[in-house]
Amino acid sequence: MLTKLAELGVAPIVLGYVANHRTTTKAGITLGVYVQYEYEREKRQALELWSDRLQGIISGSANVVSMAGKARQA
Repeated sequence: MLTKLAELGVAPIVLGYVANHRTTTKAGITLGVYVQYEYEREKRQALELWSDRLQGIISGSANVVSMAGKARQA
């Protein structure tokens, strides 16, 4: 799932949060201590994007929508 989300344009730090691997994405002092943002909105967008992609697979749709919102052929 994370590989496909990356292909759809989800940022690496958001992928880390989706997988709950914050320690690997927030290893530095700035991100690990000072930035306490939890990426809730981005996680929601990524998971909705994945849900849409799964629905497309199930329904046989060939269109894929990326985080940029551009449809492309799968």
